Amino acid sequence: MRARDVLDTLTGHDEDAVAQATRVDISEMSSFKLVRAMAAVLISRQGDPGPEKPVPLPQAWATVQKMTQAEVQAWWEAQGEDGDDGDDVMPDEPDSEAGKDDSEIVSEPNS
Repeated sequence: MRARDVLDTLTGHDEDAVAQATRVDISEMSSFKLVRAMAAVLISRQGDPGPEKPVPLPQAWATVQKMTQAEVQAWWEAQGEDGDDGDDVMPDEPDSEAGKDDSEIVSEPNS
């Protein structure tokens, strides 16, 4: 499971709930904050102790806010235990390790 996977499942209601819990609109979040927010959404959906008892999003957000960035990354990696290698939390984000690629940027010569 990746943060991008959770992001792709959000409804408008989910986006509003995230904005209310975090006090930041999703479209204005940094990639770090977005990864935290998607962790809170997934924690909320997974529930305590299971999906039959969801955790309120503000409570899940408070839990994620107490984590260090390293703990958030480790939490996401643990979510990958279902067959996903878990190392690409936000693969399309160039500021994340997974979003970087090692190819050189080649600029076009000026004409």
